[in-house]
Amino acid sequence: MNALQHAGWSVGRASLAGIADAAPAAPADALPACQVLVVDRDAGMHAAAVTALERGQTAFDRSFSVLHAESAEQARATLLRQRDSGADVAVLLLEQALGLELVEFVRRTAGLADIRVVLLCAEGEAPPPLEALLRHDIGDFRGRGEMAGSRLLALAAAALHAYERLCQLRRLSGQAYFDPLVRLPNRAHFVEQVDRHVREGGHDHLLALLDIDEFSAANEVMGHRFGDRLLETVARRLDAALAGEVLLARVAPTPSGCWGRRRRSTSRGCWPAPASRSASRACLSTCR
Repeated sequence: MNALQHAGWSVGRASLAGIADAAPAAPADALPACQVLVVDRDAGMHAAAVTALERGQTAFDRSFSVLHAESAEQARATLLRQRDSGADVAVLLLEQALGLELVEFVRRTAGLADIRVVLLCAEGEAPPPLEALLRHDIGDFRGRGEMAGSRLLALAAAALHAYERLCQLRRLSGQAYFDPLVRLPNRAHFVEQVDRHVREGGHDHLLALLDIDEFSAANEVMGHRFGDRLLETVARRLDAALAGEVLLARVAPTPSGCWGRRRRSTSRGCWPAPASRSASRACLSTCR
């Protein structure tokens, strides 16, 4: 039996479930609840979070759902489970004494760049240095004494707002660098990546432009729908034929750009092997 069980954690969980059950049901057309993960060894912190957030409170038309972990190991499992189910955690309330390794896991291993992290400090405990807060993108740190009632609700609402803004910016950024017709990166992304590599002094890459012969004539005779399908097919086959480290993008209405590491031997490298080149030529020959 661990210390939390001695402290009545099992009873606390039962009472928390009772509080959650008493919360009013969300309307059928409501937005998904904001997932808040509390990682703390103090059962009182978990109870305070449920009381402050799960009694019908909402922020930006979203309710809150509190998840619980009493160790870094449990938190990792919960974060991965929520991520894989498509219900990402938006706010992480983390006991500082559990260490920054969990935040490193969140950012690098789990790839949860948008989740907002709030460190919970014990009385008299100094926060991490500013450099650590910036490196791990920790949005706030608060004393446990502040984590109750309206203060906790306001903190969760602010973190939710920051999380939604980051998600929105990420979606807009993805749309700005993606061609929806051929489902490939677009010219802006291609130019940005090539420019970045050149600025960094790279000299071991090759750039190629692939065009489709007589595409305009085929598009005019067969119609735009046929032309769109042709572009999609060529893009899909090129993507399958080229090695994974080759950047393939649509850089103009018909040409595609390829950017990859120069081949150093016949057995390795990013550019396709002879069989793959044949596949590429066969793919392009269908467009002539």
